Parts: sequence; structure tokens; C-alpha cells
Amino acid sequence: LKLMLKKIIIIASLVVIIIGLIFAWQGKKRAGQQNFETAQAKLDTLVREVTATGAVKPASEINLEFENQGKIEKILVKKGDRVSAGQQLVKLQAGNLSFQVLEATAALQAAQAKLDKILAGASQEDIKVYETAVFNAQVTLENKKQLLEDTKADAEEDLTQAYQDIPNILNDAYIKTDDALHKQIDDLFSNDDGSNPELTFSVSDSQARVDSEYQRRTAGQELARLKTEIDNLNENDRNILDQSLALSKSSLSLVQSFLNTLMEALNSATGLTSTTLASYKASVNTARTNINTVLTDITNQQQTIAATKTTNQTNINDARAAVRTAEVSLAKAQDELTFKSAAPRNADINIARAELTQARANFLQAQNNLSQATLIAPIDAIVTKINNEVGEMTRAGQTPIILIGLQDMEIEA
Repeated sequence: LKLMLKKIIIIASLVVIIIGLIFAWQGKKRAGQQNFETAQAKLDTLVREVTATGAVKPASEINLEFENQGKIEKILVKKGDRVSAGQQLVKLQAGNLSFQVLEATAALQAAQAKLDKILAGASQEDIKVYETAVFNAQVTLENKKQLLEDTKADAEEDLTQAYQDIPNILNDAYIKTDDALHKQIDDLFSNDDGSNPELTFSVSDSQARVDSEYQRRTAGQELARLKTEIDNLNENDRNILDQSLALSKSSLSLVQSFLNTLMEALNSATGLTSTTLASYKASVNTARTNINTVLTDITNQQQTIAATKTTNQTNINDARAAVRTAEVSLAKAQDELTFKSAAPRNADINIARAELTQARANFLQAQNNLSQATLIAPIDAIVTKINNEVGEMTRAGQTPIILIGLQDMEIEA
């Protein structure tokens, strides 16, 4: 059985080989008989034709809207109108925006003029103006300096006049004091200028007697001191004159106090007739009046001198302040002349250019804001829909008008 099966396999293999050789020979025979078409290789367009059924429509629908809200002022087209690219369609009220454009235009022109002026530098006329300002400031300064000197001179003259009256006042004080002690009350004392003056009348108030007699001796000493001050007076030394006034005033105050004490003694006098008492009192009152007068004169003179010094110092300070102000004005005028005469500084030029750039940007922004208040056709198109009316408010995101383009078309299939 195995031998028989082996024979069958060998026979089948031979048959397959024979059949394959036959097919190979026939295929080679047919290949030798075929004709091939050849061509040179090159770049070209391959076209594929497609046939379909569809509808022609615009490639896109254009929805126009404003960037900002506003009230519609004009609608310049109607539904179905054919519009050209750049044609105005709808306008908002833009009075404020127009005003901003005018403002920006003026600011731009001013910035340009400022830069041009800086680059051009100062004109001869401008320089002449600043030179004149410097000259006038110099004249003013000289006048203020002269005024200061005049003020000092006037102050010195006024003060000199005030001090010149002191000798006369002190002499008058001495005369009136001497009159009071040696004439008006001479009868009221014995041993007037001695070491122990005594009242010539009796008094019931023993203390008044003691005080009167003691103060009479003191008053005599003050009179002598007053005489010494006058004799040693240096009219050219104001400090000595001031001291003499003060010392004389002190002496006269002591004499005045003595006369007041003496009047108290007379008020307690005994043994005097009414006529004699009245005469004594009248003499003491006359003496007191004269002393009060010279005391007032001295006080007034001290006040006059003090007031004159204060006024003079105030006037001098004001004049000095005026000089300083004039000096500052002159320095400022000189600086301005130097600045105007100098070539433009790079820093000033750069600042002016920056201001011009800013002004130009503001102008462009204002123009852009104004242009945004008008809807303009971006391409040739047809108005298909208008969603608003004149007077209505529109805001960003709303579509007041819709267009379809005429150039780009497509087939929907």
C-alpha cells in the first residue's frame, strides 16, 4: 500500500511540473507579440472632472456692526441696493467725536510748531527782547541799591535828629529840677543843701517829716548827678546819650517821689496859717508839674528814638529785600538770555519729538474713533437686510446691516 501511494505522488508531481512548463512557454510567446506606447516624462496638470447638481450662492454673508454703542443718525442705503467697496452705509451721531478730532488736530499742530521752534532756535527779535529784559533788570537793581543807600542815609539823619534833642531836654530837666528844689520849696526847708535838711514847719505825721527831710537830701544829690551827666555828655556817642536819658529819668523819678512825700507832710502840717499852707502847697504842685513835664519829655524822647530805630530798620530791611529781589530777577533774565541764545539741547528736542509723537497718536486715535461711527462696505455687495432705523440705539455685538458679496460665489451640491 505504501509503495502504491508513493507512486501516485511521484506521478502527480510530474504532471504539475509539465503543466507549469507549458504555461510558461505560452506566456513568453504572447509577450513577444504585444505593442507598447511610450512618451517623454514631463510636469503637467492632472484634471478630474466631476459632474454634480447644485445651487449657486454667495461664498459668504457679511454682517456689519459698530464697535461702540450709539444712536443711529443716518441710514444711507436701502435693502436690495448694490453698494461699492468703501461706500458709507450707516452713520452714528458723532458730534463729540468730531470735536475730539478737532482738539487732537490742534494739539498736533501745536506740538509740531513747538518742535519747529526748538529746531529753529531763537530769532534775533527774541534775543533782543531778552537782552532788553536783562538791561532793565540791571537798571532796576541799580535803582534798588541806590534806594537802599538813600534809606540808610535817611535813617541816619532821622536818628541823628532824635539824638540832637537830648542835650536840650536834659538841660531843661536840670533847670526845672533846680527851680523846684531851690525856688519852689526853698522856704519849706532850712539847711536845704546840707547833710541834714529840716522842715521849717511842724507836722503831726512824724514819719512824713523823716521821709521828707531824708528825700530832700537825696533829691539834692540827684540834682548834682544830673548836672554831672550834662557836663560830661558826649553828643557824638549815642550809647552815652541813651544812658544819660535813662539816668536822668531815674534821678527825676526820685525827685518826683520826694515832692509827693513833701505834699503828704504839708497835709499833716501844724502851726501854719491857711494862707501860708496854701502858698506852700501851690509851690510844691508847681514843682511837681515841672518835674512831670521833663519826665514826660524824656520818656517821649526815648520812645521817639526807639520808634525811629524800629522804623529805620524796617525801611532798611525792606530796601535790602528789594535789592535781593532785583538781583534774583537779573539772574533769571540773564539765564533766560543764555538759554535763548544757546543752540537747542538734545533733551529739549527729544521731549518735543515725544510730545509730537503722542499728539499724532492721539490724533490718529480720534480719527479712528470717528471712523468707527460709520459702517462702510468692505467689498462690492448687495444689501440684504437692515435691522435698525434712524434714531435707534445700537450697541457692540448688534448687526445693523447685512450684505452679500458679488465677487466670490460658490455652488452648494
